[in-house]
Amino acid sequence: MANRYPLILDTTDGNKIKELPAGDNLYLRNNNITDVQDITALGTIEAGNIVIAGKSLFAQGFTELQDVPPTYEGSEGFLVRVKTDGTGLEFSPQNALGSISVNRITMANDLVPTTNDSGQIGTNSKRFNEVNATSIIGDLRARDGTLLIDVEEKELPYGIITGAPTSLSEFTNDVGYQTLIQVRAEILSATEAFAVGQIDITGSVFADDSSLLVDGVNGNLVTSKLQQDGATDGQALVWSDANNRWEPGAAVGAGVDLTAFSVVQAAPGTAGLAYNNVSGVFNYTPPNLSGYLTIAEFNNQIAAADFAGITTADITNWNTAYGWGDHSTAGYALSTSVPTVLTDLSIVDGTAGQVLQANGDGTFTFITLGAIVESDPIVGAVNGIVKADGAGNISAAVAGTDYSTFDGAFSSLSGTPNTIAGYGITDAFDGTFASLTGTPTTLAGYGITDAFDGAFSSLSGKPTTLVGYGITDNILLDGADISVGEITATGLDFTGTGVVTISSGNNIVLDAAVGVGNIVASGSRITNVGTPTAGTDATTKSYVDGLIGNESYLKFGTSTSFNPGNAGVTAGNVMQQEGGGDIEVSLTVTSGFTNVLVTLDAAIWNLTDTTTEAEVSLQRQVNTGGWTTVRRLIFPVADTYYGNAMFQHYDTHGANAGDTVAYRIINSMDISYSSEQLRLITGMCGDTMGVKEV
Repeated sequence: MANRYPLILDTTDGNKIKELPAGDNLYLRNNNITDVQDITALGTIEAGNIVIAGKSLFAQGFTELQDVPPTYEGSEGFLVRVKTDGTGLEFSPQNALGSISVNRITMANDLVPTTNDSGQIGTNSKRFNEVNATSIIGDLRARDGTLLIDVEEKELPYGIITGAPTSLSEFTNDVGYQTLIQVRAEILSATEAFAVGQIDITGSVFADDSSLLVDGVNGNLVTSKLQQDGATDGQALVWSDANNRWEPGAAVGAGVDLTAFSVVQAAPGTAGLAYNNVSGVFNYTPPNLSGYLTIAEFNNQIAAADFAGITTADITNWNTAYGWGDHSTAGYALSTSVPTVLTDLSIVDGTAGQVLQANGDGTFTFITLGAIVESDPIVGAVNGIVKADGAGNISAAVAGTDYSTFDGAFSSLSGTPNTIAGYGITDAFDGTFASLTGTPTTLAGYGITDAFDGAFSSLSGKPTTLVGYGITDNILLDGADISVGEITATGLDFTGTGVVTISSGNNIVLDAAVGVGNIVASGSRITNVGTPTAGTDATTKSYVDGLIGNESYLKFGTSTSFNPGNAGVTAGNVMQQEGGGDIEVSLTVTSGFTNVLVTLDAAIWNLTDTTTEAEVSLQRQVNTGGWTTVRRLIFPVADTYYGNAMFQHYDTHGANAGDTVAYRIINSMDISYSSEQLRLITGMCGDTMGVKEV
């Protein structure tokens, strides 16, 4: 097949017919080349649109490609990925992409799982080298899964602390706890220091192995430390008259909860013991012993009595004299012959206050004493305790040298024994109830004749109101605050004009018939809702508005029937609305939004050449800056269609929050065409232009 060359008429060279010179163009505007078999080009083929087999050679949009989805609808926010069978591209939600391998992830906000308590960061075999964070909230576990810190209980298990003490003896006793040996020593010292008295021991009691015997904090006796002493399962303490002690034996009667009893001691008076079978309280009135002698007073009375000076020798002498027989027949003087007063001795009686003075001749005379002056005093003025040296000299005694300064405290003694046996006690009580003898086996044995069976129904005369029970701080549902752990009721009504506040340290769950019922606000608003993190969370209007973003629309045509439009718009100028004014629309950028979807529903014809398509440009302006062309739009030839064309453009504007972004349509026929005029046709379809943040 030979090559043929087109012939032209060269008007610049005498209208000669010649072949088309190299470098010249074959101008075929408004003409077509049809039924061409093959086209071979050495350079670039430029055309508004190249259609092969009814399809454009170059796709004008992503969805026009053959191996991609045909529409964007229903795939908002999706990503593009290669199909699993490798046959093309498809839209896919982010959570369906599977594993993504990247070198670095930089985030401005949160990394949140779609389901609570799911997913993990790293594995036991593939771990991150280091995690840097302001705070980490959650349980802390060792590599083998051992719980180290429980975030819910806010506890660190004691068992994981290396070198932590395992018994009380390893702790520093900085609060003065006493061991059993120390308590026994205190008891023994107290019993030796005081003949009669009562000893109060305050605090907990521990055994030699640091195990707790008496819980002084909670007021409990650790019953597991009581000795079994031969007791078997089901036995109780019963009194043995034969052995005069409490011993294990068969339980008699239903028994009572001993913790339900208490004793209140009244002031001394008429001795008595009363039991309140409602409160379980024994009211004990000790006898008034104020009229009786104490042991110390009794000893003082004995010491002051006439017979206090009688000795064993006196009694021996009396017995000897008694052995002499009847003294009345022994010739002893009778009582009538024994002088009984001084006048019986021929001594003249004196006056009151006089003293008897020996005259030196065997006679006595009553005289009146004057002031007595010691001519050779031995003792001067002495304060406090004095001492005598055996030679008639008396002086002040020196504390600690001449007499003891012992303060009476057991702790001041030295060389005290450290065992009960050291005090000579061979039958010390070991502190266990089982070691007691002669304990009663029934309540009656304790003197209780009206024992309460413990049942509330057995009480008589029960009050019918809270006040009747002496409860003065009951909950009054009349404007007062209510603080409870849990309320279970068939219904709760909150009425009044005040504010009902429900607070909790954890979640507050409103479960209306397990999802069947409704939570009705009766037209009121629910305010101060937090930012949602899950798809089922409630949210606020401002949050929804923030997701929607701003939008703005312009209706540039008002006709309801075909309107050929205004006069033509020349190339490079803004297309005009039907009623006048630029076709331009703008919005204010919302924080978090960087993209705008621009839509145009219009019919624009080539006014100069109705057989040529019409081209316009979509331009963008940020604030008051210059206009930038972001997209060129082609409208079909006017006589090949009837109706509007619909365009959409997804634009990343690059503006900041608060900026104003504007879009307009201009005649761009001066770029690839011959600067033809364009005009707007209205009344056929929507005739609108809009911008919406996405």
